[in-house]
Amino acid sequence: MTFCAAFAFMECEKTENYTWVLEKLKGMMDPNALPSVIVIDRELALMNAITNVFPHATNLLCRWHIGKNVLAKCRKMFDDKMWEEFICSWGLVVLSASVAQYEERLCVLKRNFEMVPAALEYVEKNWLVPYKERAESSHSKLKNHLENSQCNFDTIWEKIHRLMLLQVTEVKASFEKSLNYVQHDFRTTLFDRLRGAVSSNAMTLVLATSHQVKWFVESKHVANIPLPIELIHDHWKRLSLLAPQNEGSMEETLLAHFDCFYNKFLNEDQYDVKVNYVKKMQELAHPKSSTLLEPKVNAQPRGRKSTKEKNAAKEQNSTRRDPSEFEHVLASLQTPKLVKEKPRRNLKGKAKVPAQLLICPFINQFLEAIRPYIESVKDVEDDGN
Repeated sequence: MTFCAAFAFMECEKTENYTWVLEKLKGMMDPNALPSVIVIDRELALMNAITNVFPHATNLLCRWHIGKNVLAKCRKMFDDKMWEEFICSWGLVVLSASVAQYEERLCVLKRNFEMVPAALEYVEKNWLVPYKERAESSHSKLKNHLENSQCNFDTIWEKIHRLMLLQVTEVKASFEKSLNYVQHDFRTTLFDRLRGAVSSNAMTLVLATSHQVKWFVESKHVANIPLPIELIHDHWKRLSLLAPQNEGSMEETLLAHFDCFYNKFLNEDQYDVKVNYVKKMQELAHPKSSTLLEPKVNAQPRGRKSTKEKNAAKEQNSTRRDPSEFEHVLASLQTPKLVKEKPRRNLKGKAKVPAQLLICPFINQFLEAIRPYIESVKDVEDDGN
């Protein structure tokens, strides 16, 4: 399942900012459980930061972002019909399941669209040469919890905290499902050693490739033998939120970090730097001693806001992101629709229904002398007499 591990506020999207965030995230993680695969959207600054902080992790690119970048850069090079053919052929290249299939589909792409060398050069230079991996895109639920982009830090922290608690509950529920619930498809001999020991999602993936497993079993003459648990990656064996490292070793690690800080404080020659260290420690130990205050908000603004100001405030508070480059490209290619004006009806000569007739539909059936004294008329159904 997909869940959020951490959130960060950054001043700008530069390599040093991303490096700081990733180092803080790495410091909270178990050294023996660092990520081996990281999926991003080809943000160059983020890619450089990942290389510095997680040098052993495989850096993959989100397939959805690849498609949108190709759309933004290459859409204007084709007409509508040729673009559909190009994007379909490109999609087949991205979805290649093997190296041989990738090479074959790439040759077809180059042969069919050799008349547009700029597009081929872009996709090959920016996407195909450096990256041949496949990855799925992910989605975040944070916007649904924030509801507003103009929140103070306390409000945002509280909403993020609720989101994290909700996700912890969902993760625990998925663990309980893997430990206690067994699907009918997993009751075969093949899953005897996996049931209750690995995630149900992992067994679903094994089941999806059961035809390959069946071929392997039949070719090796090892039918009705359970699948060894050693073939499953350790990632799928984690069915608890408890840290795999014992508390004693964690305590020693924390003390070692504190000793490094203490030694740096003792060896510092400048008095001002030492004072700054003490202030930082005091703010951590006693947050109320901090001199930082939130800006005051005018709770009683004078005058009523105009419609323009209300719309501007609504747009400012929106959590909707700014349009991406591919969205600007699509907007420029769309033909504006002509709005047909509705013909105005000529009301001249149309009889106006009297108000009294609308209130009393049968008023004309009574004598004119008594009409002013009639307040309502009701037409009852006949009873057969």
